Amino acid sequence: MDKKKVAMFADQEWLPRKETLLFAAPSSVRRDPDHVTESKKYLYAGAGAVGRTADCTDSAHPDQRLFTSIESFTRDREDTRTMGKLIKAYTQQVERSQACHPEP
Repeated sequence: MDKKKVAMFADQEWLPRKETLLFAAPSSVRRDPDHVTESKKYLYAGAGAVGRTADCTDSAHPDQRLFTSIESFTRDREDTRTMGKLIKAYTQQVERSQACHPEP
């Protein structure tokens, strides 16, 4: 494996509104939940993160909320601060996208 490359995965998932960030989080975050923001919109650790979108709606997913997640699969490259920045930027982009408000 090339040590200069980082393997990343980003995802979006509709889950029941009652679900928590920890439930929606990738396994790397559930193992070691390092930081949750004051707004409880983001949870992140060194190798992954999860975000809860605001005001996303889809008639195909009533009573659900759109969650975002990212995860790094490269060992020895964990960085909590960077994961926090990435999940915030990714979630904001998803909130502006068609994924948040699909056209009928």
